Amino acid sequence: MSPMNLAEFYQACERLIDTGWTIPHIERLSHFRDSFQRTSMDMPDLNLDIRHLEFIRWLVQTGRITDW
Repeated sequence: MSPMNLAEFYQACERLIDTGWTIPHIERLSHFRDSFQRTSMDMPDLNLDIRHLEFIRWLVQTGRITDW
């Protein structure tokens, strides 16, 4: 996970506050993000079925899931 610069951090906090997050929740999220350690369990399975990937793409393209 790449480090966030201060301006990006403040923008992210503003977006979270605008959507109803409280300061304590943002602090917990920030701590989690800073201490998160990626493991091999986080890596995608390279044997995914192409139909599954196409379904995920459809979900994103139709707005059913987003990355915020």
